[in-house]
Amino acid sequence: RPGIRTAYPFGSGSDLLPRHAWYIVNSATRTWPVGQKRPNEGGLFDLTGNAWTWCNGAGLPYRAGTFAAPVDDAEDHPSVTANQGITERQKRSLRGGACDVLPFVARASFRFFNRPSFLYTTVGLRPCRTFD
Repeated sequence: RPGIRTAYPFGSGSDLLPRHAWYIVNSATRTWPVGQKRPNEGGLFDLTGNAWTWCNGAGLPYRAGTFAAPVDDAEDHPSVTANQGITERQKRSLRGGACDVLPFVARASFRFFNRPSFLYTTVGLRPCRTFD
């Protein structure tokens, strides 16, 4: 969710959700092929709705902040380091919502947590690569 300051990756209003996401209102509660909805401003499709995205972030509560001094949504919490690897003991974040969620669940800030062995038809991952 880097740089997103709005409720959704495409803006603040849920009125735009049907153009960008498959969710409970328009999906017939099933997943759909990728790329049928509009992409976000970065050109990425299906970041919202359709299927939850497994994230590397630990399944821990956000650190406390205030309206005047919000806390960054850091990838790693001090108690969980990237060197620990993925284990069944530590839940990981799922983001983006799925085809069976209400609009508020598809918000950029909403997270769901589960263990790495959790299998469900609306959970997936987004392969990525870093370029130098």
